[in-house]
Amino acid sequence: DPYDPAAARTNSAALTAQQIAGQVREINGVPLGWSFDWQIPDWLVPAGVWSHQGSRVDALQHIAQAAGGYILGHRTDETIHVLPDYPTAPWLWSTLTPDYTIPANVATVEGIAWADAPAYNAVYVSGQQGGVLRRVLRAGTTGDFATQMVTDALITADSVAAARGTAILAQAGRRADVTIRMPVL
Repeated sequence: DPYDPAAARTNSAALTAQQIAGQVREINGVPLGWSFDWQIPDWLVPAGVWSHQGSRVDALQHIAQAAGGYILGHRTDETIHVLPDYPTAPWLWSTLTPDYTIPANVATVEGIAWADAPAYNAVYVSGQQGGVLRRVLRAGTTGDFATQMVTDALITADSVAAARGTAILAQAGRRADVTIRMPVL
């Protein structure tokens, strides 16, 4: 908006989320040329379940959010990255090997802002027509402190329900937002 006018969209046939996203980036069946780097689950959406009113970017963001993700345009290529909010749940980070290590002598911590949220450990995620209902628990907990239920028409498979639930629970509890300054090397 304002370069891409709002339009009404729906899936008239059973399609995967990635196929629906592919149709969003078409004009009268002709692709706009942008490719996807799809890193969230792909799942089947029954016919007539998905509908959207708005721009193409809004539609793509809605699809990504259903699976606990977001979209990001590539800096230089005609590629749309469809990424998970949390590729791995934060409570599992201590078990991972970092992709990158920043040497302490080149990084200056500018600040740490603490964000406190209720320590939810469960959430119900539900679709609507043709959807699924799933209780998602934080690993290693009893799931006795549930947050508000989330409903989205695109929650039509267990994989997308689990991904959305994990993204919701990843934001629960205490979190540190750390600002780091580094020289460009």
